Amino acid sequence: MSITVEIEDDGAVDYEWAINQDANILERLKYLPARNELYNSLWTKRKTICSLIRHQLGLDHRDICNVASPREWIQGSFNVCIPVEVQSNHLHQKYLLRCCLPHKLAETSYPGTMDEKLRCEMVMLENEGIPRTMGTTDTYPSAELYVTDMLTFYDNCLLSNPNAVFDDEDCREKMAVKTLLRALSHRFIRRETRNGPFILQLTDLHASNVFVDDEWNLVCLVDLEWICALPSEMLAVPCWLTGHGVDELEGELLEEFEEMRLEFMRFFEEEEQELVSRHSLSLANIMDETWTSKGVWFWHCIKSLHAMTSLARAHICPQFSTRLTSVAEILSKFWCVDSHRMVEKKVADLQRYEEDLRHCFDRDNAN
Repeated sequence: MSITVEIEDDGAVDYEWAINQDANILERLKYLPARNELYNSLWTKRKTICSLIRHQLGLDHRDICNVASPREWIQGSFNVCIPVEVQSNHLHQKYLLRCCLPHKLAETSYPGTMDEKLRCEMVMLENEGIPRTMGTTDTYPSAELYVTDMLTFYDNCLLSNPNAVFDDEDCREKMAVKTLLRALSHRFIRRETRNGPFILQLTDLHASNVFVDDEWNLVCLVDLEWICALPSEMLAVPCWLTGHGVDELEGELLEEFEEMRLEFMRFFEEEEQELVSRHSLSLANIMDETWTSKGVWFWHCIKSLHAMTSLARAHICPQFSTRLTSVAEILSKFWCVDSHRMVEKKVADLQRYEEDLRHCFDRDNAN
């Protein structure tokens, strides 16, 4: 029987599972104790929770307010919802009190993150110890500056995460891709809109955050706190419409997505024509242009660290009649001075990480 440890969201996992994850599992092992501590703290403050809810609903202190036990609480990726039942002379209703999970939002490293979020993937990476590049008060006047800081943030991910690479070849490819994206950014940033207007976009929009009725009419969206103004070129048809990740869209899966994309765009154009806009941009035209120029893959790289190398290999390098493996060694030399030493360091980081991870499993088993 393999040794397992308990990890938040994934339950009991063994070493073989943990060692094959891209994420820093050493950091994620801290989540469950932090969650238990938070739950205990909230449970001891249930009288305060009731007072807060009575105040919000305009109720009297004599009205009944019951907080559900922690086993009934509903936890998401970044929040926990606490069911509360309220009874008064004119009201008998159940409510949800939504609380942020500080241990998922880098609150310890960067106090105030819970109040001013940016993009969910960035917060997740910051929560694993990646140095912050974008402050919560930073505002970008141009798309170029935003792209530059995003790529710098991804540089920090490679430098700081001990589990950032699989081996020396993978390290060179990741260094090369970041160099390549910087070199090609001018091709995919539209000159006409590089200084705005920037478009409000939902960066945590996925199927579980979309609610529809029995006839599939949209009735509700949740997790709106991740909305931010981004370059218009970043607006794209959601890849999850066909049930696949962006890094899976190749061959037949890409053809399937293209059919869905065309159908989506037909409805998108109809909706856009009926709306009164404060700007003269046609978002449908920009989305079609970005797809046709294959700039959509560049912007997906800017959105997703984990898909970046796969997208560069499958969609960006072929545009220039080359393969990533053919240029990785040369391009990686331009990512930093003494690049060969960086490769050696990252491979050594990985070896120490694997040893530390093994120690965690052995220690938990001994306990």
